[in-house]
Amino acid sequence: MASYWAVIYLLIFSIVGTFTLDTSVPSLEEVKEMASRIQLDLVNHLNNKMMPSKLQDIYEQAVVEGDLTESYVDGNKLVDKVATNWVELLEKKKRAVKNIVEFLENSSLNATYEEFPDVDFLNANNITNESILDDKFGGKDVTFDMSAVQIPTDIYNEDPIILNAIKVTDGIDEIFINNREKDTDLLWQYVGSSTGFYRSYPGKKMETQQKVTNGSI
Repeated sequence: MASYWAVIYLLIFSIVGTFTLDTSVPSLEEVKEMASRIQLDLVNHLNNKMMPSKLQDIYEQAVVEGDLTESYVDGNKLVDKVATNWVELLEKKKRAVKNIVEFLENSSLNATYEEFPDVDFLNANNITNESILDDKFGGKDVTFDMSAVQIPTDIYNEDPIILNAIKVTDGIDEIFINNREKDTDLLWQYVGSSTGFYRSYPGKKMETQQKVTNGSI
């Protein structure tokens, strides 16, 4: 049962993460269409990567040559092991999120509004010195030394409200880096704000966002 909810949790997280804030909630029919497309894409991806027909050929050849041996597998123990692994995986991610939340809560409590805040950050919209992005991660040029702040192009990036909100997240890079050191399987880390910006780690250039249209992602 634990493994079931772990999979459901990841599916919900993955689907929610594909929608932007200005996306309207799709209808039931659109959701069904998206689900069908995801199912088809997943099957095609698994067929391309796992090559089941090739595995079948290997199996049949092994049967002919008598290279196979039988071993009993306890299905209950196998399910328990998978469930335990999922729980441990999600606990690591949960701790990482908790570290981020606690930092932001404490920072917010100690923050004071400034009319002309002085805050330094890597602007993902305008990275002029691309030599900063001296690492590769997920096929992208990134830096593991700091996060990058992305501000929507329709928002004035020197608005005091935006800058004060960014200042609240100032210093969070230490949390991001520490999370990654404790969990090397951790991928992207994000902090979003109702003012419109978000901070991502590792730092990277801004990308064009794709919106959900007619059930397509």
